[in-house]
Amino acid sequence: MRQYTFQGSDEQLEHHTKVKTGTAIHLQSDLVTWLKSQSWDESINGALWVTYVIDLEGILRLAHRRSEHIACAEGKSVLAAGEMSFELSGDAVEVVDVTNLSTGYCPDIACIERVRKTLNALELDSPDEFTEEYIFRKCPSCFQRNVVKDGWYYCNNCGHELPAEYNY
Repeated sequence: MRQYTFQGSDEQLEHHTKVKTGTAIHLQSDLVTWLKSQSWDESINGALWVTYVIDLEGILRLAHRRSEHIACAEGKSVLAAGEMSFELSGDAVEVVDVTNLSTGYCPDIACIERVRKTLNALELDSPDEFTEEYIFRKCPSCFQRNVVKDGWYYCNNCGHELPAEYNY
């Protein structure tokens, strides 16, 4: 299974790892407890969006959506990262959306398999694929991080052609 390392600067890594925001979710009851402790004032269409990572032990870690993935991961490498949304009704929880949107880790869309395995271990249904997929590529010329949109494989910084294959 591929591991993803933080793609930001050493200064960002040092800054964001001082604040440990990620909560480890070992059981579905942990998830329900954590979700009930959150402010639902910022829910979107009744779903609470959060930042998530799956750590190297395969544990789901959650933080407020405005948290940086690197802080959620406590500065460590991860198996997956992105955003996730949940709906909560009493003690029943449902995963609504899962993405790989993390410009800190730039995970490949293939990490959906790790996400599915982790959610299934928590006895949660998971989508077969990300509900929103982000394609990340590093420019081989200027090393800029890029999100490929509409199949446009050119660097947003220098215009150099980006590789078709994942390259982080």
